[in-house]
Amino acid sequence: MWRFCPGVGKEDWAAADFDDSSWAEVTIPSDWRSYGLTSINATGWFRRAFNISGAQRAAAVEGRLHLALGDVAVADVTFINGVKVSGTIGKSPSWTGALSGCNVSSVSW
Repeated sequence: MWRFCPGVGKEDWAAADFDDSSWAEVTIPSDWRSYGLTSINATGWFRRAFNISGAQRAAAVEGRLHLALGDVAVADVTFINGVKVSGTIGKSPSWTGALSGCNVSSVSW
């Protein structure tokens, strides 16, 4: 399940321990106009917690674990556990690197 909040956001929105329970639950992929955003330059945040297995953790340590989030219409900044791992313009955000057992991906589009 992904959570969504419209707006530019605040720095702590990327933190792994940020309480996003008041954010809307959304299905991805989707067009965020369905969430009430109609401006061509709208900004919003998506968050999702996820766990990785021991084998995935080992692959991450070796730099073989890849996180791909799909296409972005204009630009994004992607965080994992509060650390910026990607920023793209007009392409799919992706990242390869080490993760712990429980992780939170926060994406500002």
